[in-house]
Amino acid sequence: MIEPGYFLFVGCLLFLLIFATKQDKASLWIILTASIVGILMVVFITRQIRAPWKLVIPGTEETLTILALLGIGRNRTAYIQAVLLLIAWCAHLQCYLDLIWNTNVVYDHYEQIIASVAVLQLLGFHDTWFSIGRSVQKWCHIWAVGGDLISGSSGSSVVVRSADAPSQTKVT
Repeated sequence: MIEPGYFLFVGCLLFLLIFATKQDKASLWIILTASIVGILMVVFITRQIRAPWKLVIPGTEETLTILALLGIGRNRTAYIQAVLLLIAWCAHLQCYLDLIWNTNVVYDHYEQIIASVAVLQLLGFHDTWFSIGRSVQKWCHIWAVGGDLISGSSGSSVVVRSADAPSQTKVT
């Protein structure tokens, strides 16, 4: 069975995609697609394989995702996501080496490493989070002042529009 954290991650990506900024949208689509493909690979492929080399499969997917981020994304968000996926790729590699060499450098902590990378990936869509924060702040301000929306106009005058009586405007 797939851990609920993977579905929570995909759900968070979908939430971010709804409110995504132009800068984050391509990277979000790439990460969302790779996450869904990764879940499907775990369910249908890697669960059936008992050999340590099965870790090559998610490593290959992460490599392709990193290349897509660097080739398509080409902005700060894509680069942040690529670095985080490189950390996950290194964790896969070290987990494979732990199994081959019978060591325990990463193997017992693998899930925590991947969960940390996932949280950092969600936080890495900084433009979208700031956009959501600005929208929430705007709406909280509108509700806090009783439905009045204050907008500045040119010069020193301010136009105040009342939500109760939209046809009445006062110029101060």
